[in-house]
Amino acid sequence: MNTPSSSKRKRSPPRSPTINPLSHSPSTLRQLVLAGHSSDLPLPSDNHPSFPHRPIPSPRRHSRHVRAPSQHASDGDDEVGLTSGPNSNNDSDTDGEEIRRKIDAVRGDRAAKAYRKRVGPMAAVVQRFLSEGDIESAKRAFGLLQKGLVYGTRVDLRHGRYWEMGVEILMREGEDHQQTGEGKLENLKRIKSFYETMAQMHPWSRMHPNVVSALDFYPGVFGIEMEAVYLEHKMGTEKVAEAWRRGELDGGEDEDDVEMEDGTTGMGYEEDRDLEVSPEDRRLRRVQDGLRRRALEQMRELEVKMDGVMEAPPFSKDHELLRLRGMVALYIADLCVPLETRSEIERLEGERVRNEARDKAKTAFRAIKKGGGELGERWIQAMIEEDDEEEAGGQGSLPTHSSLPMYSSLPIR
Repeated sequence: MNTPSSSKRKRSPPRSPTINPLSHSPSTLRQLVLAGHSSDLPLPSDNHPSFPHRPIPSPRRHSRHVRAPSQHASDGDDEVGLTSGPNSNNDSDTDGEEIRRKIDAVRGDRAAKAYRKRVGPMAAVVQRFLSEGDIESAKRAFGLLQKGLVYGTRVDLRHGRYWEMGVEILMREGEDHQQTGEGKLENLKRIKSFYETMAQMHPWSRMHPNVVSALDFYPGVFGIEMEAVYLEHKMGTEKVAEAWRRGELDGGEDEDDVEMEDGTTGMGYEEDRDLEVSPEDRRLRRVQDGLRRRALEQMRELEVKMDGVMEAPPFSKDHELLRLRGMVALYIADLCVPLETRSEIERLEGERVRNEARDKAKTAFRAIKKGGGELGERWIQAMIEEDDEEEAGGQGSLPTHSSLPMYSSLPIR
């Protein structure tokens, strides 16, 4: 007689009365099965942003840094926003943003502490050498600062604006000895290269618009290049004047072959042969005009570079770049007029090109004013108001300042 088996069939555990209560997609349900996570429980990413790409923050690790301000003076050990129970599903988005902000604050504090501990002493050494005038020692210390590592990465010179110390070192290099004009010009070229490197290493990002980036370095690039052109032009003019006083000035090219601003050569020059101008004075003006044309060519190249960078926002709306763009246009306006016009046509052509350059400067200054910026210098405001009054009065196309002498566009010089 067969007896019934003593083993009994095990019953499966009761299932949830609701199938897929959180309305997961089929692909998510398959992933939950593989992970051993019940479909009835909330996802870990609801309480811990970026999970599983970031680890779940440990309460013991972050308890000192992410407490609420009201709990710093208390003796409680409760965390604020690091973990939340199942009842916080309605506020998961708000809690996630709060947790992300606190985690970023913790990381920022850690980076700041690391920079103060590892980079701060070396930065203090550089500043001390600069205050004592020991530029060579400051240069070596700054090189060690650049090679330093913080959490395995090179020191970011934007932290604490350390890059400004590098610019000061390059600017003051050679001041221990009697620095010549050529030395200053070489320093300016090094500073320009340094600014260009910083701008390429840290491009502007739409995700982090307030971080120091190329938007802060490009004004330095263009400003230093403009200053280098002006310094080279000034040094050349002084050397030519000194050689002329000593009687050692070379004649250079024949004045009849000098190309003028309108692309022609020698128009009306035969009529000026009878003027009482000595050959030495004529040779001096010819060489000085050659320096002017060289500076004008360099400034035209700078103008093209600036227009390429300022094609789109935020560079096209930056007040510093707009102000510098206006200064570049004014310097070009000064260089457009020859030192000595040889015909009426040449004079009118120079004034026309100069007025066009000044109009570009006014456009840049008006953009600053329209954007809510401050023009700063009174002469800029007076220039814009003067032009507005001329347009309102219906005067001719040539403004009243068309006959101003050379370099009148930049009274700051």
